[in-house]
Amino acid sequence: MFPPLLEDFLTIDSGVSHVIAASGFHRETMRESLLGHIYPQAQHIPVAATEGIGSTVPGDPEQLLALNADAIFSWTWFSEPLQRLGLPVAGLRFSPSRKQAEHDTFESWRSMAALAGRRTRAEEVIARYLVKMNAVEQESSRMNTRPPTVLFLYLYRPGLIGAAGGDLYTSQLIEMAHGENESASYSQGLLNIEELLMHDPDVILYSCGGEDADCNRWFAHDPALQPLRALQARKIYRSPAGYYRVELVNSPLLLRWMAELLHPDQMPHALRQEYRATYHEVYGYDLSDEEIDAAIFVKDNLASSGYARFLVNSENKTEPKAATPNAGTGAIQKERGR
Repeated sequence: MFPPLLEDFLTIDSGVSHVIAASGFHRETMRESLLGHIYPQAQHIPVAATEGIGSTVPGDPEQLLALNADAIFSWTWFSEPLQRLGLPVAGLRFSPSRKQAEHDTFESWRSMAALAGRRTRAEEVIARYLVKMNAVEQESSRMNTRPPTVLFLYLYRPGLIGAAGGDLYTSQLIEMAHGENESASYSQGLLNIEELLMHDPDVILYSCGGEDADCNRWFAHDPALQPLRALQARKIYRSPAGYYRVELVNSPLLLRWMAELLHPDQMPHALRQEYRATYHEVYGYDLSDEEIDAAIFVKDNLASSGYARFLVNSENKTEPKAATPNAGTGAIQKERGR
């Protein structure tokens, strides 16, 4: 397993028993993730040979041959050399563009599910994703206020800033949450501080370069950033952990997180309920309050405007009204039999 889809495959297959090796980089990213709690055995999956530390490019072909795998998942653009060796490569494709991301994710899931004998489970999760995304989009479409301007930033390190351009799936999520992407005219690329100040959005959402990186400190202590309206209004928020992994499970949660922050006076307090419902229905796992706090970076975001809505006991007590494909039947069927 070389693409960053280890957690997706574990979700499809409901466990680690059929994974005989995976990229060390992606195995390590699970260590502190919610799926790392659900499938702690993933830390013991053997590491597959790659081109180097932190790489997901298939490495030593002799080691790969020795694995005697029934299937080797690889991105299509790395597949040809492996196929020439006679390895059973299952090529997967992914594009981050708004036109292709969802389609490619569906097709990757269906390819993995077919090989794992889990087609029904994959289709259930896909159907649930579509229902949940549509539910939040419909709620957001009823907002009667001006869409706030938003920048979604990727903070690789202080001063090195990426922005979600209009061609990315993240930009589509901003629009679905009834926001206006301030960098919609950009292709994926970097912003300098001057460009960031020029955009001066109402709200800044950001992904930090590492799970433990202190990006808040950069915003708070860089004098050049102090004129930002979002900083002055305390509307700078670190995005939920691992939002870019297992998108069919986590994208509806990210979308609801965005919508509740962009429209705090009109959107119901439902995020924590949705986290609990999602992980119970998909994984049969009951999240603790501490796990939800860590996933939505309560500690990092608590000083930001309105984030107290996400604290324990601050949510509405009514159940979410959005239907799910398996409503009333408990967790989505895990297809433990073949």
